[in-house]
Amino acid sequence: DREHGGFMCTMDHDGSYVNTSKSMRFQGRGLWTHSFLYNHFGGDEHLQDAKRTRDFVVKHGLAPGGAWFLSLDREGNPTGPPDPMGYEGLFMAEGLHEYAKASGDQEPMDLALESFRRGCETYDDASRHEPLGYTPYSYPGIRVQGFEMVTTVLLTSLVQAVPDPKLEARLDHAVDAVMNRFWNPEYRLNNEVLDFDYERPADENEDFIYLGHAIETMWMLLHEALRRKDRSLFDLVSERLERHMGGAWDDVYGGFFRALKAKTQ
Repeated sequence: DREHGGFMCTMDHDGSYVNTSKSMRFQGRGLWTHSFLYNHFGGDEHLQDAKRTRDFVVKHGLAPGGAWFLSLDREGNPTGPPDPMGYEGLFMAEGLHEYAKASGDQEPMDLALESFRRGCETYDDASRHEPLGYTPYSYPGIRVQGFEMVTTVLLTSLVQAVPDPKLEARLDHAVDAVMNRFWNPEYRLNNEVLDFDYERPADENEDFIYLGHAIETMWMLLHEALRRKDRSLFDLVSERLERHMGGAWDDVYGGFFRALKAKTQ
């Protein structure tokens, strides 16, 4: 959005906008993308797009209390409530961290760290309850692999810029959760959903495999294994990445399925 800043992400085939809503997680992703392009390839236009996005979200996107709104309209008016899950804080932290490197400013980094802290605080509240839409069931305190996925890709980069034992510990927690808690040895696939205590639920979530998140998470863990110089972790993640990609592959028509139920009827 050259007029207001930020990104509108719903377009028709002719290039017209279906709507001008600005999802906060896509503002974080767009901020990261243009900051990353500037950091690695230069181009003042990328830095300017990133700056306009940062200015827009900082001015309009923060709710009272410091959480990020779920979405804004084109002008910056909230169209969704404050983030009830903690996700938005992670996406914004990722974008702000990359922008801090591009701009050389400390303020975006401080906000990135605060956004991550607040996102984790929300996620660790056992009373939170927000229907997710893509899982068979949602219930208070639900744990999802997707949260650990975004935590992993964010912290693999962030801990290299901000040496902090608490960040390292949270990254260790994410790796353990994905490799040991969400991993279902019966199916040799990762569940998407666990209960608040990271235990496998006795309902339809037990055999719900969200292959898209699992594949994303595994390639992110490959980067973390490289950072750690941990060959055994790298090999195990590689094996599980191949397993999930094989499960997702459509042998008949080609392409990859997004999700499956592990039990056959």
